[in-house]
Amino acid sequence: MFLVATLTAGAMSAPVRVRNLSPAGALVETPALPAVGSAVVLRRGALEASGNVAWTGAGRAGLSFTTPVMVSAWLPTKESARQAQVDRIAFGVKHAAGASGAMPAVAEPVFMSPDAALADLTRLRAELDHLGELLAQDAALVANHPEIQLFDSAVQRIAKIVDALRARA
Repeated sequence: MFLVATLTAGAMSAPVRVRNLSPAGALVETPALPAVGSAVVLRRGALEASGNVAWTGAGRAGLSFTTPVMVSAWLPTKESARQAQVDRIAFGVKHAAGASGAMPAVAEPVFMSPDAALADLTRLRAELDHLGELLAQDAALVANHPEIQLFDSAVQRIAKIVDALRARA
């Protein structure tokens, strides 16, 4: 799991990567962690969860929420209008769409060997993971575009495909 959120403890506020989320707590990553026992608020868009820091170590912290959260409410939705707009813009830039923004026809698929596909997917996974990490470092971007967590979802799906291909080899 990879969600981007903001962790507030007193006057400190920092973007965090949520690596695990349950109704009772979360595992977050950030360079600046509050002390164990600190009261915190984890925010993502309009959602927030109050709790305490249960443990810290190696840039990670375990949070214990004071009231259970509905995990599904914190997950990204497939119908994000902003994400659809970002997708259209990125597609247009990548494929040099005209001013109309019309999407060109999809080319016929290129077939490759399983080894080449595995190598390509492995590189793609690393590139997306790196890009997601870079984007998550920008606090303003994280606050305004929580959908960047989709990079981690894509990386996880690619990892499953890579593992399945390796198991068949």
